[in-house]
Amino acid sequence: MSFMISGFIDEISKDFEDQLKVAHELGMHQVCLRSIGKLNICDVPLNEIKTMVLPLLQDYQLEVACLGTPFGKVFIDDQQAILDQKKKYSQVKDIAKLLGCSYIRVFSYYLPSGTSPDYWREAVLENLREMVQEFSREGITVLHENEKDIYGDSSLHCLDLLNTIDNRYFRAIFDFANFVQCQEDPLEAYELLKPYIEDFHIKDAYQKGGKNVLCGTGAGKIDQIIKRALMEKKDYFATLEPHLVLFDILSQLERKSVTEILGDTGFKTGKDGFVAQYNAFSSIVEKAFLEGSLQ
Repeated sequence: MSFMISGFIDEISKDFEDQLKVAHELGMHQVCLRSIGKLNICDVPLNEIKTMVLPLLQDYQLEVACLGTPFGKVFIDDQQAILDQKKKYSQVKDIAKLLGCSYIRVFSYYLPSGTSPDYWREAVLENLREMVQEFSREGITVLHENEKDIYGDSSLHCLDLLNTIDNRYFRAIFDFANFVQCQEDPLEAYELLKPYIEDFHIKDAYQKGGKNVLCGTGAGKIDQIIKRALMEKKDYFATLEPHLVLFDILSQLERKSVTEILGDTGFKTGKDGFVAQYNAFSSIVEKAFLEGSLQ
């Protein structure tokens, strides 16, 4: 089995070509696109994808592993916001087709404060089913991320969604830091969800305070989980999502203030943090391979 290392390159710098240059220099073959400039990937005009994004990707010999959409990252009782996102499904399918990408990242909706997840379960499932059906018709797999404060922020709720929708085009992203920040044991969450996992988001966090830190230095148990994943004889994506320095759209991605999210990592630039995350994760994978071969 193997890990194809990708990453959200908008964490590297503001300039798209600079992002691609760093990814290429690291020896990466795939990247994840979440934003171009200050626009979410859903809002980038198709003409810009054709005339700027795709040619630059080709210049740097990079393919697109996944589109980091914000679908499902709205409140489940906000019907207008949900409708507005559904109107963008067609655009995203066109972008994915143009870029030769067969995965999108999604969420399972924020819940109104003070309400029970059980109350909203059917509404969440209804919207996710529709989303999966819409994209699966185009051969696009919908990857659900265990984001904080959404229905599927716990491993049990993730499993509920995956089991109930029961579609081969609906699979799991395993975000180490998010499980830590939701007070879950990442190792237990992995064992519960491993049949469905196709993508690991490489992000770590301290247990106390929940601030993001360099992978392998927090409570995400990344080394233990990667070693177990290697034994599964499967191929995975590993998507670098460092969250180690302030970058343009960070405040749009997190509900907490930036000071609550970022640990004192010592990295001054997005490039520094991204490269350090790449090297740290590569070392974890190499060590896991070595230990596995010696057993």
